[in-house]
Amino acid sequence: MPLFEAPNITLKYIFILLDSTNVVMNYTEVEAKVREATNDDSWGPHGTIMAEIARYTYTYEHFPEVMSMLWKRMLHENRKNWRRIYKV
Repeated sequence: MPLFEAPNITLKYIFILLDSTNVVMNYTEVEAKVREATNDDSWGPHGTIMAEIARYTYTYEHFPEVMSMLWKRMLHENRKNWRRIYKV
């Protein structure tokens, strides 16, 4: 295997690991997007993710999913996870 393919394999495993939480917790795609937008990263979410979440709030089926995850992130988080609450 060439050396330039090794980082791609490593990134693939990292993405699988990050997505496994969403699968184990049985989160929908919409809830996973909200979790991604309100994560602990020191920078804000990307504009495309925010626009996608905003579009979800205009559909009858997805609005409760977005709002329930936002409320869960705001009210049930620990104080040490202040960045998630701030992003909400």
